[in-house]
Amino acid sequence: MDGQMIRLRFDALVSQRQTLDNTFQAIERYIVPYRGNFFQPSTSMLEVEWRRRFIYDSTAPVACDTLASKIHTNLTSPSIRWFELRFRNQELNNDQIAKEWIEAVQEEIWQALLESDFNMEIAETYLDLCSFGTAILFEEEISEDDWDGITFTAIPIKDGYFEMGADGNVLRIYRRLQYTRLQLEDKFPDYDFEFLAGMDQDNNVDQKHDVIFCVYKRNGGKEYEGKRIAPKNREYGYKYVLHNSAEVLDEGGYYEMPAYVSRWKKVSGADWGHSPAFVCLSDILQLNETVQATSEARIKEIDPPMKTTERGLVTDLDLTTGGLTMVTEMDQLERLLPPNPMSFSDVEIERLQESIRSVYFTNKLDLKESPAMTATEVMARLQQMMELFAPTLGRLQADLLDPLIEMTYRTLARNGQLPSPPQGLVQADLDIEYTGPIPRAQKNERAQSMSMWIGELAGLGQAIPEILDVVDSDALARGLGFDRGVPAKMMKTEEEVAEIRKQRNEQQQQAQQMAMLEQASKSAKNLGAAEADGMQMQ
Repeated sequence: MDGQMIRLRFDALVSQRQTLDNTFQAIERYIVPYRGNFFQPSTSMLEVEWRRRFIYDSTAPVACDTLASKIHTNLTSPSIRWFELRFRNQELNNDQIAKEWIEAVQEEIWQALLESDFNMEIAETYLDLCSFGTAILFEEEISEDDWDGITFTAIPIKDGYFEMGADGNVLRIYRRLQYTRLQLEDKFPDYDFEFLAGMDQDNNVDQKHDVIFCVYKRNGGKEYEGKRIAPKNREYGYKYVLHNSAEVLDEGGYYEMPAYVSRWKKVSGADWGHSPAFVCLSDILQLNETVQATSEARIKEIDPPMKTTERGLVTDLDLTTGGLTMVTEMDQLERLLPPNPMSFSDVEIERLQESIRSVYFTNKLDLKESPAMTATEVMARLQQMMELFAPTLGRLQADLLDPLIEMTYRTLARNGQLPSPPQGLVQADLDIEYTGPIPRAQKNERAQSMSMWIGELAGLGQAIPEILDVVDSDALARGLGFDRGVPAKMMKTEEEVAEIRKQRNEQQQQAQQMAMLEQASKSAKNLGAAEADGMQMQ
């Protein structure tokens, strides 16, 4: 793609999204303030509207932030490792050498994420996902010359655009960047920006110029096959294009598509997703209008308008504390409007607030304060919440977390940051298992079913002992441990279990033999004593 084509495609995507931008603008205005004005690119900090007086109720912003925080904590916790790698071949999972290697690999991936800005940027991603319904996260190496880790960037939705391929994966990603001339010269030191002197209005050195950053799949690009590839020959290329002139400022390449586009929910045929904000946006707007009107009505109750005749007042009306107003007659001054009860508006406000909290799952996420819930009730509430989140979490894992861990693994491997695999494991297929509270809760139902089943069989086994022959105790124990999130290193391998059972059987056989010898010895002794007694009697 040349600079002209990139600019044309970018402008076309901007035009196509204008209708949706109207909804995005309302969401930014009332739900996630300061996420960026969709119709007014900020060219200066002075243009940012820091005072949002038109937000009269904070239910929606708080509910959205709470949902994003809960997903962050329970799906990709910053404090505990939230994923594990497993071999698709179950025999390798029971091999001690292979298991030690894969545990070392997952620890390296986890440390790389911890040392990066992943936790900070994924929080922004979840906030975009819960508000705009679509989030774009970007991952790349900090430096290709010397390994210095990886970095993440949550691309603002107001500046991010993408095109999907026929297979449903991201084919191209676009981002609008704004730089002053000084920033352009610092970012692209090898480019001559003298021609921008005529574009700056009134010698405004802070004027910003639009730059399009585009990542696209190259025709004829080479896939990574174990050897380094020149940036301009890699499968995915990128270019920085000055919007005004379509000049290409810089270009390079990536081994994989570095952008992950995730959606809360998606309508068939649409590329952009929708979130709970789309569902309750009407309630949010109505709530703000109702609270605004109620606030104005309460102000009138506190400082009511007055009425009198033309000559009823001798002095000016004084509504200050302890103020004195002189009238010609005592009944010449009274309220213009009768006292107005506010109970009906309070009921409507509470109804709208509850509706918004329900759409954002706040009533399912928050545990009741009093009385204290039992452990069973906590598990039941958590299970109910997971059932509601299941479709979204499945999409998040497929669109965001799976490719993120896979790319991080490949990036570390290319830079020699992973331990060498044991012989025979180079082509082994790996699976990703998520171990955070939300995935564990989703598996909890199966674990509970197994526990209930074995409990019922234990009760029936007292009457029908043969029924316990159905149970595969080893498979049950491993399956229950897997669903409960027990680390693989805490469970013995099949070979170790077989060795323990072999030793136990040998010990039992030795004990039986010793018991038989002891019994035989006692019998012989008793027989000898009996014979001796018989001889004495003779």
